[in-house]
Amino acid sequence: MATGGAGDDNGQTQWSPFTGSAGWSYTDKKRWGTKYNYDSPLFQSVVKWYFGLAKKGYLAPLEVYGDQANPPNAQVAAGKAATAFDGAWMLSTYYGAKGLDVGTARTPVGPTGKRATMMNGLADSISKGARNKEGARKWVEYLASDACQTAVGEYGVVFPATPAGTRAAVAAYEKKGIDTTAFTQPVADKRHFTTFSFPITNYAADVYALMRPAMQDLYGGGAPASGLDTTNSQINFIFDQ
Repeated sequence: MATGGAGDDNGQTQWSPFTGSAGWSYTDKKRWGTKYNYDSPLFQSVVKWYFGLAKKGYLAPLEVYGDQANPPNAQVAAGKAATAFDGAWMLSTYYGAKGLDVGTARTPVGPTGKRATMMNGLADSISKGARNKEGARKWVEYLASDACQTAVGEYGVVFPATPAGTRAAVAAYEKKGIDTTAFTQPVADKRHFTTFSFPITNYAADVYALMRPAMQDLYGGGAPASGLDTTNSQINFIFDQ
């Protein structure tokens, strides 16, 4: 399996499908939580198992490719890895690699009995310092419209945020011979899938700055997962101020 790095604070394309299917949550609330849960024994057991795959020969060691120096798609394209966890926005990149027989697969079933996948997205925001806020508001309104989302979807590059846009994207991908069900089925099938969002809290940059080296130490340096207790205390201390 290709390495996508240590996952920093979110593990989106690394360990998040496993922590999610184990029933773990990043924070005390789904949105705008004030306490992180990296000190959870459940979380620590999952990431310990995940990074332990490198020692067993199933996951590329961190030091072989470096942290994001050679992304998963490059490892697969070079024939150095057989499979990889990656985002839907990378579909065309994998299928565009020459000489590869590419397919997509759903994430594994976890201890909860469900598969899990993160749903990510972009925020259409207006800068506080924008000189033309009214014009910016109109532009943001257009970005959120079905007209815009459908236009984006028709390029078959990403999955837009609206159902109409997603339908357009699926059709565009199908024309390219790309199977998208591994990404669309989790949204439609709530019985067998758990979807969860990227962690949304204040102090995101601080959380990242603390978790990035801690997770790299765990993956590449063999540090014990229990060391995340200290990191988690440091993160939560920021929220208590």
